[in-house]
Amino acid sequence: MQLTLGAVTVRGALWVVLGILVLAPLTAILIGAIRPDLLGGVTASNLPSATLWSATRNSLLLGVGVAVIACTAALILALSMEVLAPPLSALWEALLFLPFLSAPYLLGLAWGALALPNSIFSRHFGPFSNLLSRFVFSLIGIAFITATHLVPLVYTMIRGYLAGTGWRYEFAARVHGLTRSATFLRITLPRLAVPLAAGALICFLAGIDEFGVPAMLGPYMGLTVLTTLIQSNLDVWPINLAAATRIAVVLLGMGLLAWGFYRHYDRVAGLDYSRPRSTNAGLSWTGVLASAGIAVWVLFTSVLPIAVLVILALLRADTLGIHWNNLTLQHFATVLMPGRSGFQALTTSFNLAWSSSLVALLIATLVAFAERSGKRIDHALDLVTTMLNALPGVVLAVALVLVWNAPWNPLPLYSHTALLFVAYVSVLLPLALRYAKTATTRVEPNLLTAARVHGVSQTTTIIHITLPLMLPPLIGGFSIAFVFAMREFVTSVLLQPPGTNTVSTFIFNEAQQGNSGSAMAMAVVSLSLSLATVGILYSLLWWKRRRHNTAGLRKTPSELLPANA
Repeated sequence: MQLTLGAVTVRGALWVVLGILVLAPLTAILIGAIRPDLLGGVTASNLPSATLWSATRNSLLLGVGVAVIACTAALILALSMEVLAPPLSALWEALLFLPFLSAPYLLGLAWGALALPNSIFSRHFGPFSNLLSRFVFSLIGIAFITATHLVPLVYTMIRGYLAGTGWRYEFAARVHGLTRSATFLRITLPRLAVPLAAGALICFLAGIDEFGVPAMLGPYMGLTVLTTLIQSNLDVWPINLAAATRIAVVLLGMGLLAWGFYRHYDRVAGLDYSRPRSTNAGLSWTGVLASAGIAVWVLFTSVLPIAVLVILALLRADTLGIHWNNLTLQHFATVLMPGRSGFQALTTSFNLAWSSSLVALLIATLVAFAERSGKRIDHALDLVTTMLNALPGVVLAVALVLVWNAPWNPLPLYSHTALLFVAYVSVLLPLALRYAKTATTRVEPNLLTAARVHGVSQTTTIIHITLPLMLPPLIGGFSIAFVFAMREFVTSVLLQPPGTNTVSTFIFNEAQQGNSGSAMAMAVVSLSLSLATVGILYSLLWWKRRRHNTAGLRKTPSELLPANA
């Protein structure tokens, strides 16, 4: 297919943008590890090998722990919803997705406050307070808290895979006399190895990439992982940029290896996820039992952490305990008061979130349309874009420092809010591409051909055919990207310009200084804003479907995730 001049121009612009967002940071990391002087790196004392090995081991253990816990919990929840058919399944599924919309560092902050020795909560747990404290402030506890955020993602992959393949193999096995347990062990589990392996690789990547939870809980137990080790080399004077770059290369190598396995497995196995549908079944003892188990999971992963954040945000003084006379809204008033640092942080995060989400979706949509041509050069656009999945946030932050603080770079973005915008777009781009691919598959080439045959202009075709078909997935993509941008933590902490705060840096700084009331109030406000954004956009989609009386009116919360999540 011959490309027009406009198509060539768009592809050229995409390569320039991806060169700035992806290729330049990757190149800077590799050069900075070998010759930091070429990028303005500060040569400092070498990092002790024992420290690097200890942090690497902890990161690997954290990644494996997150993968095991998330996949195990997601498998149990998905099979409970599919096989046992609990009543009110749509409600349970909505509640299961609350941790996914919460930032991991907020979950870590809540669990840390809950398990801290001699805290206002410890007296209510009695003899279990020490046990809870030992669990939360441990490597397995950090892995559990991080995994709760990822369980909804793996859950959607498993349920979507089951919805796409059905239960015909299990039915055939039962007809031929195989017992339930034998059917599960010989047929169901081997089939689910496909989404479980993919989910495990994604969770491993997220585990070694996690910065917020280890940063919140690690200091209490002396735990250092690669992400926090990089942050300590960049935050403590004298800044050891050379050491941070070398650590980033180790973390990047681990990420690229896991990402390469995932892409190979995805291509060979041919993962095909359909939309899971929640079905409300009648009452049965198995359904009630499944509901009880799901309720316990929701209680510990969603209700309890959010309740801790709300309670601490309402307390006038932590030392006075939990009673009516100690409740106040002063912390919320301080955070939301115009002109105060909290309100400025909220405004900065809001502006960065909506603008970076729109730009990321625009770039991703152009990449998705270009890939439909089938040309190798256009498939390379997709490869480079998804490569950001292998680039941990802390590595991206180091790379952006190297690129935009280099002496040869004429653009002074370092120590400017514009660098945060570039970082946010880079972080959101792979996520936006998933939704953009889902949106472009809804636009059939035959529709565009028919429009051209009947003399419809390209502008009219875009307005009346392309955009209406693509709008629902793009709205879902914008809502999730907005939530992720509002809570973006590691790049905000490491690239924070002087005098500028975001929601995450405000919470982190206030918590570090002991102002738990302000930190928790901002956490509740940001979480409420994220939930409200998703709820409003979801309601708009529901209203649009109802207005047009289309099939499949009900949309489950898992459909907020892209089809190939």
